[in-house]
Amino acid sequence: MKKLNSSRLRVLTWAVLFAAGGFASCSDDGNDDNPPPPVELKNQIEYDGGKLIDIKSAIFDVEDTDLYTFYLSPSAGITDLAGMSAAKDYLKVVVRNPKGTVNTASDTFEISYKDISVKKQTMNDAEKVQLSADLVAETSQLNLYTEVTLKSGKTLLARYNSTCTEAIPQKLENQFELDKSITQIGSVVEWLDPADGSATWYFYAQSDVTAPSDAMPAGLQITFAEGVETANIDLSTADPAKVRVLCGAFKNGEGTTGALGFSKNADGTGLTVSLDARHKAGSRLRAAYAGAFVSGYKSSDRIQVTVAGTPEQAGMKRVFRYKESLMNNFAFGLADAAAPAGLMTGNYAVQMGLSDLNIGKTIDLATQGSMCTFALYDYLTYKTYDIAKSSGAGVTGTITTAGTAQRLYLRLSVVFPDGPAVEGEWFGDVTTVQEAFDLTPVKPFVPHIKVLSPDGETVLERNLSNMEVRLEKNYRLRGGDPQYGGATFDAYFLYFRHEGSAEPIETLTYYPQLMIPASYLGSADLDLAAPQDGLHWSFTYHNNSVVLQNEYTERYTMYGMTYGTCPDEVKATVVRNTDKTWKVSFTMTDSYPSAYNPDRKEGSKNSISIEWEGAATKYSGSKKNDLTDADY
Repeated sequence: MKKLNSSRLRVLTWAVLFAAGGFASCSDDGNDDNPPPPVELKNQIEYDGGKLIDIKSAIFDVEDTDLYTFYLSPSAGITDLAGMSAAKDYLKVVVRNPKGTVNTASDTFEISYKDISVKKQTMNDAEKVQLSADLVAETSQLNLYTEVTLKSGKTLLARYNSTCTEAIPQKLENQFELDKSITQIGSVVEWLDPADGSATWYFYAQSDVTAPSDAMPAGLQITFAEGVETANIDLSTADPAKVRVLCGAFKNGEGTTGALGFSKNADGTGLTVSLDARHKAGSRLRAAYAGAFVSGYKSSDRIQVTVAGTPEQAGMKRVFRYKESLMNNFAFGLADAAAPAGLMTGNYAVQMGLSDLNIGKTIDLATQGSMCTFALYDYLTYKTYDIAKSSGAGVTGTITTAGTAQRLYLRLSVVFPDGPAVEGEWFGDVTTVQEAFDLTPVKPFVPHIKVLSPDGETVLERNLSNMEVRLEKNYRLRGGDPQYGGATFDAYFLYFRHEGSAEPIETLTYYPQLMIPASYLGSADLDLAAPQDGLHWSFTYHNNSVVLQNEYTERYTMYGMTYGTCPDEVKATVVRNTDKTWKVSFTMTDSYPSAYNPDRKEGSKNSISIEWEGAATKYSGSKKNDLTDADY
């Protein structure tokens, strides 16, 4: 036989009295043996007909936007889930969208108290279940009624009509939480966009993150437009175009409520964040952080040099830095180089100097060029454009830096009026080098002959393919007789063949020839115009479009008369190295005293220069040659 407890008796008594109307109350038989009326529950729980339990704490929690869990406890002062869990005395009621009576046959619900637990899936254990829950969010007023009778005979009654507040969430410490899923913050990165002045903050679970990447998205992302005051933001009124919060599927916008506090410490090295936001769909996002961060800049990391309207661009892989006292010397360019010298393998490179005091500024080169150094090197033409020299006169543009000399943001736009334009942007850790660098273009040596007019115009320019050399011992100059200005000595003859020619080497209309005594071999920067003992020489070139005379020599005396066409300016270097290579240079200006009037100058006034470095070629002509094959 099932137990009929006092609670059920009270409920039955109320039902009988209600069915009889006011009959009992109108009776005048004076019978005092009528059962007492049932006890009315007021913010109380009755478990299995026992003593009424006062409800002293009531809170709720929300999941999936509309799944509410109510916690009602006889312990006072509980405001969070941790407190409820510690007390272990609460009635738990779960309903979806608490707006009145719950259909226990079809609606999601759960009622749990002590050893009584019932939900839609376990209704076979219950004889009767009634549940009503209505929460007015604006006033935090909960009206709840539940009645459970198990087939075992156990009963549960609860009635609550009073304040029920949302559970105070778990305190976060360097964490963010999205819908009760908590993530520890391991790294914070501030990423600035100089183009629009915005700042995006990335919060990562991973540690030691220094830059955002598509490969590792941030768990939480907050973006501020330029000029936004971040200390105390009301997300219900904040413009989503100026304040953007992203975390998983959470994105602030219309209907978002909550507050965001965001501030750096005085020296800009520490960050404090507090965030509690709700989406109109019910999702909740919280964050709390106090700690360090790293800063960086959005950058294209590219450089472009435009010459004569034709641009050439490349990725900027590295920026090199050499520190000299307070000056930071930077180098970068189009080449992907592992060291500063490697930049010279590209077509263009830049060398720039900034003091520590001028990093973090924008420099207008037109008016503030003295605040920096800047040179563009052109390795195609071997030209240098330097803002401190005439090649940089009239330069315009700006150089902007931010960050530090070690972790640098750089943006530049520089235009040389008579030369190239340079644009570039880069951010990263500079590559520090221990030795100073000089990227000035050095034109590779190419053996050549070059003739310039008095106005500096090029009259003739040819590269030399080889230099043939012969030695004639006991060479008899002008018959060897001193009275005819002659002499006998060992003489070297050097023939200069230009590229693409095949005429015999003694064809002096094509090939210049230089003769010099063997005793002067090894001379450097020898002044051929200055009389010296035994310095007999000749330069022969039968090209009257270049020089007026076929042959130039030292001045000599014959029968008391002075002869020889000797320019006022003529020098030579003729050196044979121990490895049998030669270094030869000959320079001459075709200007010399008139034979009839020494005060008058004759000649074309053209300047001729011949440069050779390298091995000599065996003489191919028919004249006497005292050099052996081993001499070449």
